[in-house]
Amino acid sequence: MGRIDPAAIRTQDDLTGQLRALYASQGWSRHRLADAASLSSATVQAILNGRTHLPHTKTVRAFVEACGLDPEPWIAARGRIAAGAGTRRGERLQPPPRASAHESIAHRVLNGLPADIATFTGRDTELRRLVDSLTGDTGDVTVTGIHAIGGMAGIGKTALAVRAAHMLAERFPDGQMFLSLDAHAADRLPVDPSEALATLLLARGFRPDQIPPGPQERGALWRHHLAGSKALLVLDDVASTGQVEPLLPGTPDVLVLITSRRTLQALPGAVPVTLGTLQRDEAVLLFGRLAARPTDQGPHDPDDAARIVALCGHLPLAIALTAGRLKYKPPSWTAAHVVEELTLAQDRLSWMQAEDRSVSVTFDLSYRALPPELQRLLALMGLHPGPEIDANAAAALTGIAPAAAADHLGRLGDHHLVSEPVRGRYGLHDLVRLYARARADRCPADERATALERLLDYYQQTARAADTFLLRHTRPGGPYPARLSEAAPRLPDRAAALAWLRAERANLLALLAHATAHGDDRRLIGLTASLAGFLRQEGPWEEAAVLHERAIAAADHTGDLLAGAEARRELGILRRRTGRYAEAADLHEQAHDIYLRLGDRLGQAHTLHHLSLVHRRTGHHEEAADLLERSHAIYQELGDRPGQAHTLDDLGVALRMQGRHSAAAALHGQAGAIYRAFDDTLGQAHTLHHLGVVHRLMGDYATATALHEHAGGLYGRLGDRHGQAHALHDAGAVCRLERNHAAAVALYEQAIELYRQLGDHHAQARALHDIGLIRRAEGEHAAATTAHEQAIRLFRQVGDGRGEDDARRALAAIRAEEPGPTGAVHGA
Repeated sequence: MGRIDPAAIRTQDDLTGQLRALYASQGWSRHRLADAASLSSATVQAILNGRTHLPHTKTVRAFVEACGLDPEPWIAARGRIAAGAGTRRGERLQPPPRASAHESIAHRVLNGLPADIATFTGRDTELRRLVDSLTGDTGDVTVTGIHAIGGMAGIGKTALAVRAAHMLAERFPDGQMFLSLDAHAADRLPVDPSEALATLLLARGFRPDQIPPGPQERGALWRHHLAGSKALLVLDDVASTGQVEPLLPGTPDVLVLITSRRTLQALPGAVPVTLGTLQRDEAVLLFGRLAARPTDQGPHDPDDAARIVALCGHLPLAIALTAGRLKYKPPSWTAAHVVEELTLAQDRLSWMQAEDRSVSVTFDLSYRALPPELQRLLALMGLHPGPEIDANAAAALTGIAPAAAADHLGRLGDHHLVSEPVRGRYGLHDLVRLYARARADRCPADERATALERLLDYYQQTARAADTFLLRHTRPGGPYPARLSEAAPRLPDRAAALAWLRAERANLLALLAHATAHGDDRRLIGLTASLAGFLRQEGPWEEAAVLHERAIAAADHTGDLLAGAEARRELGILRRRTGRYAEAADLHEQAHDIYLRLGDRLGQAHTLHHLSLVHRRTGHHEEAADLLERSHAIYQELGDRPGQAHTLDDLGVALRMQGRHSAAAALHGQAGAIYRAFDDTLGQAHTLHHLGVVHRLMGDYATATALHEHAGGLYGRLGDRHGQAHALHDAGAVCRLERNHAAAVALYEQAIELYRQLGDHHAQARALHDIGLIRRAEGEHAAATTAHEQAIRLFRQVGDGRGEDDARRALAAIRAEEPGPTGAVHGA
């Protein structure tokens, strides 16, 4: 063992030897020293092995203090070495001799690549693209150049670069080099470009006295040295374009593979290679390779492996660490146990670690590289219950302007901490989201509460403003401001409102789930009411019904009578549309009683109108007409012209059901005139559709078809799928009467698909019954039987006994036409 004397240190080799002697004098393991010094085991090992770069000052201090000595002499010795331009020998560098640099090179490193990874899995597309770019298989001129491999932390950028370098090594006989620039090293600053150039030149055999002191001169020597060479250079963990640009060769004959957690947009001529997470099968295969145990224990269950990699977000680092932990667990541990651990863990990320490597630490390094404003946004994004965020929501969350929020999100994207699957909409990887939530938990409680309240207000207010374009009725309780949040987007018309609601649907439902889970009745009521028209139009109605049921319970719990009446009325509409007529009638009557108690005339009018539609569906057309007339009178009393148009149009339907076709057409015409006066396109579509049915019943098929096509076009423009389905269905009915069976079936099938998406089982049943009638008329008894049996099941599901009887009679008629004994009616 050498004498420990920091005063004798003159070169980096001296420093390494002295630190190694100090370590040996303690009699400790590497891991014990790492714990004592709060350093990673990898860092301690690198120091003892003599890394090319000088250990950082704080690293030397921690190492020496952990050994119980005064660190200052050691830090002074490190300073003397650093003053010698950072070379291994510590000598002050002089300009290179005039002779050719190539003549002075002694021992160049021809293969400095790390070992290839035997368990490397996937990335076939990216590897093929790299190889093809060199062989000309892409059809382009063969130019090697620069490839910038980017992606989030732990995605496998270095592994891909090393695998590609080994695959291509034989094409570059003048050497393959690897240098980490330490952009995200735990205990080192990013490597300075000048120091990196010195390291590369030393590795290529230059003596310290041949390396010039200045970064520009070093860069010139480096480029001169590589000129005409067929070499490969891997620059790993790059911080920025500014860090890597001085290291680039001046010749296309050198292939440069760069890895970075940032998008190096300013790097000229680089071909971007962006890595996503592994595909499911690739992730399972990687897990199996890394978690393999002795053959006598057998392979891991593939279904459990699939669950594990899903919980790891298909992120290679997380998979590797989790697989490594399982591999070294006792034989009693199975993959199923890991699934249980990961599922139940309060901190899933804490399970994904092994020795000094962990997913959390890897994400920490990315987080610490961010400026404060991006750190704050990323942390607060962990509070968002939904899967995506845009600039407006980010502005509400952080309290900054939307333009600044858009800039921040774009910069987080440059760091590969958010993805942008759709332009302007950003998402977090599952594990990054967990990390962000952990970061948010470190924020002050009042800051978290304020940020979440701003976000919820933004969504609720914007949804309510957007929903006003979809609701046909004025809301009871007075008008609601169209825009309350500074972050809210501009929604000038129905199309913009519907597009926003559709884009934010998953977020809005996630917010409702969040309010439910946290017992926030006020927010649950407000958000559900803000989505009433959208849920009614878009469905699926069964899911929408669950939300309104929760809103009713919350309103009753808080004593909010108006909210309870509104939720009951909306639920009643959905129950009618799904064929549950008794429940629908009961809900509307409950709502009407509450409106009477409150003296809310508008609410009474709305409820009477919707109750009339229940009676219409159940064949009580006179009762329906009476309710519509009462509703219309209240709308007249209130001067509510849209309400008057709605009741006139539906009163026309009630009269049509009674065979009063001319009177019905007149009422539809009156309603249409009001709709045109208010430029209500949806109302116009309804009246055109209803007029089309009247003309069909009067035998004017050409006019009926034209009206249904016109109505269908308007519904399509408005994005009203239920209206589109009805228009298609009734256009099909006209074709059936004209015996154009092929066209009729095609229209019915299109309508059925829309009904299915919405959850309108009753309308599906009617369309299937009509298809059955067509198939029977064509002699296709098997197809007719199938259609009627499906219709019977749906009619029974929604409680339409008359519809079920019609379908059964049709089935019986088919059986009567078949030879042989009459079989039992199917679907009984």
